[in-house]
Amino acid sequence: MSFTFSLTAALFLLCMGGAVGCLVCMLCGKLFHKQVLKIRLTVFCLLLSVAIAVVAFQLIFSPAMFASLLQVARSHLIFLFVLFCAGLLCACFWRSFLPFAVMTYIACSIFIGVKLYAAFGANEDSLSVSVSATSIKVNENVFPVTNPQGKSIVLKTYTLPPELLLPVPRVWYTVCGVASTDERTVFPAVSELTDFSGSDSATISFFGKGRQTSLEKYLQTFSQWVLSKHEYTLLPLPETSVLPSLYSIKLQVSGETISYAVTRSL
Repeated sequence: MSFTFSLTAALFLLCMGGAVGCLVCMLCGKLFHKQVLKIRLTVFCLLLSVAIAVVAFQLIFSPAMFASLLQVARSHLIFLFVLFCAGLLCACFWRSFLPFAVMTYIACSIFIGVKLYAAFGANEDSLSVSVSATSIKVNENVFPVTNPQGKSIVLKTYTLPPELLLPVPRVWYTVCGVASTDERTVFPAVSELTDFSGSDSATISFFGKGRQTSLEKYLQTFSQWVLSKHEYTLLPLPETSVLPSLYSIKLQVSGETISYAVTRSL
């Protein structure tokens, strides 16, 4: 499941759940002769219109997404069911559950954002690279090499799960070493890199290694899920016969894709 599908499904199911919730409240009001807010009919029509508009938009601009809709829905049934129930409960219990859901979402966003920035720091948009005959230095990290020609900077990139619909950057990365340049630019494991020089033993953790409470253990398991999807991306350096050489690498993240530009400084 892609993040685009996850976001689209969330918007559709929240609106559908909210519309069903409004309809249930109106029907219960009629059956039990209870007073119902007059605005519920307006909200029902509005939510239903948004849900239909989302489906129409996807059918027009991304029809291929519907080809695997059933397969994706089966494998992520719990996630989709929770979204629908959240919309339903927010509509039925707007005085109690809706504020609780909003505050929980804000708290989760702040917690995950703070932990990610604490673990990675701000994603650096510029890397300073110094190449000599025996080593390659990336910012403050020095990686020894036997031959500096045909080398690439190795980024360990983490992509947040598509189910994590929070307003934080989707991709986080850290420099873990250098390796020989390959035709491929993305590798699933560090063992597949040729002439790798660096360290991949350090794991990103939201908490320390000391004694943890039961709550921290559950949160640690959650953090492992957040950072479960990772891969290694190569940033090739230009070959040169003049050593030492200085380069500046500009990084830019667009969605879940990293682009870069290498500029020689010296």
